[in-house]
Amino acid sequence: MSMVAVGQILARFPLALIALVVGAKHAEGALPQPPDAVVVDVLIVGAGQAGMAAAHRLLALGRSVQILEATDHVGGRTRNVDVSTGQLDAVTDDVIELGGTWLSPEHSAALALCRELGIEVYNASFVSSGSAVPEDAPRPHTSGSEEAWPWWFWGSDYPKDQTHLLKNTVFHDGVRRFLFRTPSELLAGLTRSSVQELQMAGKAIDDAIANVSDSCWDAGKVTASWRHLDEESTWSFLNGKLSSQASKQALRNCIHNKNAQEPEAVSLLYNLLSFKGCNSAGPDSQFRVRGGTQAIPMTIAAGMRDKIALGSPVQMLQSGSTGIIARTLNGTEYRARAAIVTGPPPAILGINFDPPLRAPDAQLLQRMPRRTSLKIAAVYRQGPWWRELGLQGDILATALPKEFSLPEPDSEMPLFVQCLDHSPFSQRLGVIVCFMEGRQNLHFMSLAAQEQQSLLTAFLQRSFNDSRAETFQPSFVALNWADQPYARGAYTGFFPPGVLSIPEYWEAFREMEKAPNVFLAGADYHRGFGNGYIEGAIRDGLLAAERAHARLLSSQVGQEQAYELAFSTAYKFAGVHPRFVEIGEVTFLKPVEVGDLVTLTGSVMLTYTKVRPQVHVEVIAAVLSPEEKSSEITNTFTFQFELRPSKTQVLPTSIKRVFPSTLGCARRTVAIMDRHQR
Repeated sequence: MSMVAVGQILARFPLALIALVVGAKHAEGALPQPPDAVVVDVLIVGAGQAGMAAAHRLLALGRSVQILEATDHVGGRTRNVDVSTGQLDAVTDDVIELGGTWLSPEHSAALALCRELGIEVYNASFVSSGSAVPEDAPRPHTSGSEEAWPWWFWGSDYPKDQTHLLKNTVFHDGVRRFLFRTPSELLAGLTRSSVQELQMAGKAIDDAIANVSDSCWDAGKVTASWRHLDEESTWSFLNGKLSSQASKQALRNCIHNKNAQEPEAVSLLYNLLSFKGCNSAGPDSQFRVRGGTQAIPMTIAAGMRDKIALGSPVQMLQSGSTGIIARTLNGTEYRARAAIVTGPPPAILGINFDPPLRAPDAQLLQRMPRRTSLKIAAVYRQGPWWRELGLQGDILATALPKEFSLPEPDSEMPLFVQCLDHSPFSQRLGVIVCFMEGRQNLHFMSLAAQEQQSLLTAFLQRSFNDSRAETFQPSFVALNWADQPYARGAYTGFFPPGVLSIPEYWEAFREMEKAPNVFLAGADYHRGFGNGYIEGAIRDGLLAAERAHARLLSSQVGQEQAYELAFSTAYKFAGVHPRFVEIGEVTFLKPVEVGDLVTLTGSVMLTYTKVRPQVHVEVIAAVLSPEEKSSEITNTFTFQFELRPSKTQVLPTSIKRVFPSTLGCARRTVAIMDRHQR
């Protein structure tokens, strides 16, 4: 016998239902919940910048959340240490950041969140210490006479209007040491040939950038020019244009500054997106956060301690008809209606997804290596004493004597290429932090801690030309992110050649929803301005929260409407008041977005008698496209009702038998019968 379709309704999400063909209301009131009701609306995996921003937005939208964090602290790849006490995860005026640190005035989402949380930001150069960002997030003033730093400059990116207020930066070029404050002074200290080579390389970059779409990360598809730019590494494209060791090392240092990795490993296309301004803009080093960048997620966490489970790495994440089920390492289960998954690819790949991630998603995550970065800080209780010498505290190098260089076969490469003044907001202590990235990181970490500290102290003494670098006996703080089990590098990842130009990987990167109601978010995955920055993590977390919220709105309305239609269908079919038994299978085939035009069609798919007559109704939801005169199925719902008449009604002696009319319907029916037999 064929299926009997008895009702159809039309709705526009998330507005109320326009009409029901059969308008009976069920006595039970609201849609009954399945036996295993969800615990929260949204489960968030990871308590870093993205996860905590998502939680903050969801709570503001009235959603309930549960956050599962694998480590013992909130903050992800931003972490503070109080250099006066040595306490990690502190929010004081004596903290420095061991992870992501700086904000540009263009980082509007991060600055807005800081203002909302009452967190102050200040000039990292200490030119105007403690000055907060006004409400309108001002852009630095630039006059025509102010100089721009060359494209390859890897030093601190302070605003142009602060340049004349800065102290001297130290530059090492082999045995030579010179000081500079302005771009022209820097260029004057380098050889003419090196400057000319770097200028020629810069022109080649500009020419290549012209082939990158202005839509940046919003590019709709892979093009021939996109693929051509992705075929090369940054090094293979530029190395042939450079001949001097100084210019080659300047390029290497520039890419270290951007990617914390060797230019041979990084796609040219990926760096062109950065050079074009697709990831960030403005002076990237202008602002620091008072209390450290970890203060942002920690301030959010302070208001939701009962919603955060630390030390809870997720081992399994299941998405299906009953919602989201997550199981942690200790066996605890959490249930939700949607999930936002954050964290670096190694952590994501450590989760057993059910159903498994699509092959392009899993393969893409495997092709997003971690950056290799370490900050080692020399902490002086005497304060930033180098300022008495007229020094800013920033140090750059393209070549150093043998004792401060890498071993063979990289003996021409300096061990220390960038250090800077990283003193805390209070300035009660002076801190110089050096970045150890790429090959320098790997060699440095092979040394004993005492040798690391001795080398750094000797290098600072040489740089500042002052014995106090050693006699003041600094203490040291370091965190190598590659050693952290759930990070395996910092601060984000990068793309090797040949990944972004594969259409399937590009589409996987652009799609935030990795499984039904499971959204991936973070600085690594942000498809827009802020990719690779704290800004991108916050933007992506907020976007995931909005999408999860919208999805729950539409699915909530859709399921309630599906129930209303199923109830009406069963009532009209049987002629007797049906009583709800359970929600059966629910499938999610395609996202339903806010504003979609959706039809719901109800059909009796199966009837039988088990003590009392049973009626199973299937409701199919489909998105309509009036322009194309087509529709696409998005969801299916099955509901079971039992005919249990009231005192004024008479139970029919028999019920019209209905059997499946299609193979798919028959399979679903068999599953229903098996479940009831068990």
